[in-house]
Formats: sequence, structure tokens, C-alpha cells
Amino acid sequence: MKKLAFTFAVLFAAVCFGQTKEEVKETSPIPPSDMVVKEETYTVVEQMPVLADCKKENQEESQACTQQMISKHIATEVKYPETAREAEKQGTVYVSFVIKSDGSIADVKVLRGVKDAPEIDAEAVRAVKTLGNFEWIPGTQRGKAVSVAYNLPVRFALN
Repeated sequence: MKKLAFTFAVLFAAVCFGQTKEEVKETSPIPPSDMVVKEETYTVVEQMPVLADCKKENQEESQACTQQMISKHIATEVKYPETAREAEKQGTVYVSFVIKSDGSIADVKVLRGVKDAPEIDAEAVRAVKTLGNFEWIPGTQRGKAVSVAYNLPVRFALN
């Protein structure tokens, strides 16, 4: 009896709430010129992106070299904003960026900035954008070049 009542309830719901063939409206396909194909961005891949100057046989050595060169470059590129220096503002800006499948840098943005110091945040973004001046070997996943997201802390400290 319970099975019969359940079956009846399911059929009743399907008839009452289901659409008939006439009610289904056809939608026109999106023209190809309006289609936007967004490339997937990874955070971890089989082979992480490395600087071309750091390409070595060992992936760990390539990564260590890349991290060292990024750190040196950011340290020399960052210019402490004068207004922040005068106001004695300091802290760490966490910047996110993507190394695209073509080796370019994109989507540079602040994840977490220094409180009440937008000039420090802007300087960190400017410095990270200069990493695009380097030649990058993109990351790969299953043998295919892919976009990879990075997070980079940029520390601003007064002596």
C-alpha cells in the first residue's frame, strides 16, 4: 500500500509540475563572436612555472632559483612610498597574480593589504607587475601549458 501511495505521489508531481513538449522554449545559440572561453587557472600543477634563466634538470632547483630571483627582484624594485614613510606605515601586502599559459603575468591584485595605506598596496602591485619583464616558462599539467596562480607576500618595513 505504501509503495502504491508513493508511486501515485511521484506520478502526480510529474504531471502537475512537469513541462510538456509545447511549453519548452527553444533558445537561440550564442553567436561565436560573443562566446568567451575562460582558461582555467590552477594553484598546483605537475610542473610549476619557472623563470627561463632558472630552467634546470631538477624541478626543485628550478623552483628554488625562481623563488630567489623573484625575492631579489621585488626587493630591488619596491620603492617605499614617501607618504607611508612619513606616516610610519608598515606591514605586509599579500599579492595574487597569474602566470598565464603563454608565460605572461596577469590578474595582479591585492589579497590583503596594509591597513589605511593604499599607497603601499599600490606599490606592491606595481612591483609585482614588473615580473612580466622576465621570460617565464609556463606551468604544465598533463603535458599542456596552463595558467597558474601565485600568492606573494611583499613586506614593507621601516628601519
